Amino acid sequence: MKDSFTPIGLLLLDIIDTTPSLFHDLVFKSRKHDKYLNLLYSYIQSDQAKGYLRESFDDDIITYLYSSLEYIAYQYRQNKGLDESAEREIFKKMAEVFFFGLYKDGIEDEIR
Repeated sequence: MKDSFTPIGLLLLDIIDTTPSLFHDLVFKSRKHDKYLNLLYSYIQSDQAKGYLRESFDDDIITYLYSSLEYIAYQYRQNKGLDESAEREIFKKMAEVFFFGLYKDGIEDEIR
């Protein structure tokens, strides 16, 4: 399963596996200078530069929303008693509903 994750996803998975409480702090207490949020911010800026994102959204806000969604997917899996392999699918479903609203129409298929 881990071979299908992006480098950011692998970093996130390692953080979750070793210290879930640290992950909570990264999502809800960190600032832009933290390693995890910097990686997400770079990813968001790359998508923005490629023209994938709507121009009206702020990169910092998108980064926070993305990291929050990752945490919510983790918490959902934990609360439902699902195993680790379900988390990626949970995140994809949540992103489908929530995150892709940030992307321009038609871009979704191009970046998947």
